[in-house]
Amino acid sequence: FTSPNNFRKKILPEYKGHRQRKKPCGYKRVIEALKKEYKVIIKPTLEADDTMGIYATKYPGNIIASPDKDMRQIPGQLYNFDETITIDPAEGAKWHLIQTMAGDQTDGYGGVPGIGVKRAEALFKDKGYSWKTVVSTFEEKDLTEKDALVNARLARILTCEDYDFNKKEPILWTPAPDYRVNGGAGSKDETT
Repeated sequence: FTSPNNFRKKILPEYKGHRQRKKPCGYKRVIEALKKEYKVIIKPTLEADDTMGIYATKYPGNIIASPDKDMRQIPGQLYNFDETITIDPAEGAKWHLIQTMAGDQTDGYGGVPGIGVKRAEALFKDKGYSWKTVVSTFEEKDLTEKDALVNARLARILTCEDYDFNKKEPILWTPAPDYRVNGGAGSKDETT
């Protein structure tokens, strides 16, 4: 389950700010009842997506069951309620860059104005899946690399590599200046 506090609000205070709805009546009681019968995991400051990403990468072989497109970032098995797909590390890294540029209005961050998933995919296919492509696309719309980094950090679903288990806190995603994604389906290449 999602923690009541969210680390992404430190990155962008408006993150999910437009969601004014309260949790359903009895939500906390349901969680308490589940805790009596099952192992319930709530990591401080993390959303449920992040916790699933961390556990799926720390303990490979599990299947994430979620219709959320953000989960396409996590290497491993994903059941999206239609089919089970295998996501390799390069595909997951590519989807993270796509989400960075496209944004997610549901979560309250915009990405690059005028760029959706299909346009982002076309730009990456033309220019390469790289941080340079992300930054240049943001800059073409009079935004900065800092804006791009904020979007990338908001878009990133955490894996076990993005979490400090000793401090119990996320490690914010920071690309190398020459960061690029190689490979894809069936490839053994990973990110560099």
